[in-house]
Parts: sequence; C-alpha cells; structure tokens
Amino acid sequence: MYPMRNYTYWGLMEVIVKKLEIMIMTFERAYNLMKSDKMFEEMFKHQYSPLHVEPIYNENDRFIGYKLRSKEHEKNDEWILDIIKSKKDQNIIIEDKRLLLKDPSKRNEIFVRDACFLCENIFFAVKKGMEIDDKILNIL
Repeated sequence: MYPMRNYTYWGLMEVIVKKLEIMIMTFERAYNLMKSDKMFEEMFKHQYSPLHVEPIYNENDRFIGYKLRSKEHEKNDEWILDIIKSKKDQNIIIEDKRLLLKDPSKRNEIFVRDACFLCENIFFAVKKGMEIDDKILNIL
C-alpha cells in the first residue's frame, strides 16, 4: 500500500473518520488538481492507483472522455461504470481502454457517475469501499 499523507479520495477502502472534510469533483478535475502535486505523486505512479482515469481532450482542448490509466477496476472494463450507468449507452464510444462522448455537450447527462471524492483526514484499510451513509450525505 502506498502512503496517502492524510489525503485520499473515493474508491480506496474501509474508513476511520477523525475530522471529515470532503471535496467532490469530476475525475477530470481531480486528475488535473493532483497530477503535479507532490503529495499525490506515489498514488499517481501506483499500478492500482484509485485515480484510475485520465481526461482526454480534442484538438481544441475540449474534454471528450477518459482513458484508463491504472489497473484499478480494469477487469471487464469495470472502470467505465464508475463514470456511466451502462456500457450499452448509445451516446458513448468504448475503444482501446477509452470512454468517449459522441457529443461532449451532453457530458452531464451521460457521465452521471463522474464523481471523485477528496477526503482530508480519512484513513483507509485494504479491500473495502468507503461507506457513504446518511451522516456524510447530510454534510454534502
């Protein structure tokens, strides 16, 4: 397990909460915020990094989708369901570990699960997801 230095985000493991501070953002924003931050360097390099997708932009720098960048949720393209409800959605293209929007202007309608949590002072154990219960939902 790689050190997280009191910071992590949605997707890792069992939680022990000391002081709960949560930021919710898209995977795109999380990637762009964390990619050059030394605090997250080890997480970025890990082969099972929980920040497992990288944004894709077209020639006009417009967001058009994601590509898988780690082995997290790689099996059977499970990572795609972290972002959309169904792999059979007619508004997407899935190819070569990439998830592309046919019409990027419909991003909010299609990428309905595109939510990444950055939590301060939450510590995780191995092999169990973070429970989002009523207490956390009331904070949000």
